[in-house]
Amino acid sequence: MERIILYNKDLQLLTGKSEKACYRLMHKIRDKMGKPADIPITIHEFCEYMRIRPELVRVYIK
Repeated sequence: MERIILYNKDLQLLTGKSEKACYRLMHKIRDKMGKPADIPITIHEFCEYMRIRPELVRVYIK
């Protein structure tokens, strides 16, 4: 079964940004999607926000 939830460390790996920058990015994604701060973001939401294909993310997230 594949993971669908992304964590801060995943965003750091995918973007090459710092921990703090990735927390800010997660906050922006949640704001855009209308999600509260305690709900995790999904690969689909990240890809929609960043305008990239989910297949590219799944290569790095195992």
